[in-house]
Amino acid sequence: MSQATIDDNDHSQPPDDLATIFELVLAGYPVDSFIEGDNGTVEVLGCDYTVKIKNFSDGSRSVSLDTQPGSLGMDASISNATADIKLKPNGWCLWGTINGNVTIQSINISGDVSLSVVNAELDASLDNVSVTMNNLDFDLDSGVLDVLIGWLIDLFTEGLADDLAQSFEGEFANQLEPVLASALGSLAFDTSFELPSLTPGSPGVEVSLTTSFSDVDISDSGAAFYMKAGSSAIADPAYENLGALRRLGCGASAQSLQMPSTDPFEIGLSDDTFNLLLYAAWQGGLLDFEVPPEMLADVDLSQFGISPDDLSINLSAMLAPVVTDCAGGELTMHMGDLKVNAAMNLFGQVIDVEMYASFSAGVTLSVSEGTLGLEINEIQGLESQISVLQEALVESESAIAALIDDSLVPALLGALGGGALGGFPLPEIALTDEMLDLPAGSIPNGTAIGINAESSVHEDGNVYISGTLK
Repeated sequence: MSQATIDDNDHSQPPDDLATIFELVLAGYPVDSFIEGDNGTVEVLGCDYTVKIKNFSDGSRSVSLDTQPGSLGMDASISNATADIKLKPNGWCLWGTINGNVTIQSINISGDVSLSVVNAELDASLDNVSVTMNNLDFDLDSGVLDVLIGWLIDLFTEGLADDLAQSFEGEFANQLEPVLASALGSLAFDTSFELPSLTPGSPGVEVSLTTSFSDVDISDSGAAFYMKAGSSAIADPAYENLGALRRLGCGASAQSLQMPSTDPFEIGLSDDTFNLLLYAAWQGGLLDFEVPPEMLADVDLSQFGISPDDLSINLSAMLAPVVTDCAGGELTMHMGDLKVNAAMNLFGQVIDVEMYASFSAGVTLSVSEGTLGLEINEIQGLESQISVLQEALVESESAIAALIDDSLVPALLGALGGGALGGFPLPEIALTDEMLDLPAGSIPNGTAIGINAESSVHEDGNVYISGTLK
């Protein structure tokens, strides 16, 4: 996130920077809890008084944020504040209780929002807090004692103002820290989406994506939030497997994200994240299905001597697909051990076929309408092994292999790239009153943190998506 995404100085709705979201949080927060109640003691004519505040109200509230090494500099302002004030003596006092009110033209709060990661969660600390109350006006009613203490008002109201500022200062930090942590902590998200089935009319595979914080870095130029990701699906896998492959710098070094830092808002996704999603989809059975007639609708089966009414094909991927750029630098999808079982009528004879295919294909990534699209290009390599189960018909293997190699595999890739894997939704995190523990109506409906994606580029095992906050 660049400074423009942190604060672009335009806080109109809907929010397109963090400062506007912080401003919504402050606007909805019950600030009266900072200042109402007991606010220290003052001495008047030899008596100690406890200062009590109630019925606090205020006008507009604003927040500005500025990136700096290690933290976000925050300046907040609360304007036109008023409250009832009571000076209650501690013990017996000749002068009794003094009532009145106070008006404050503005309360200015400055501080540093420091962020850290503790147990995979974001922790916020509001440090170096300073509160200034401008143009305080006390209107105190001491009844019959006006003549006696009126001339002393100026002597103790300055101390009373300092007491109010110190009390507000401590409570502001203590109470807002967890709220700010929740607001920024929402960047780590749990989401799920459905990948459509390759068989029309069949349910798709619901894939979940979970993230948690691993690090945060704030500098003069912006803020970067680093996360770990996990993905899963409700599954009963047909094959045992050790898990998704890791890139690990193509086996030479640790994998890292080097954000371009050229656009206001950027998201970096590693190939490992893609492969976790592909692995979860595979576990969920996305690549284990009976081939529908539509997948071969453009194939002239008669040229192979096959009757379409007497053809059934079942596909079962024994390994999850993997995307990588470790072989030559270009992003490529590899699929190994695709098991094909087919039964057909070939020139009037029933044939059962078992085949295993492995192939690779180029992959192009693009962003559009809130999704990261995966387009599968031409096949770059295909190896297959076929076995006709009827020994007397083994001479038909070459014709059947041609059907599967030249028609079925390209049709499968087209279905994957054009539908099932054609678009992964980019994360969009909804912000709600309940999430931030704010009163109902504080956060406008539809407020969310997401990206208006404009471009994407793949480099060194990562895809970088650039755009603006929405």
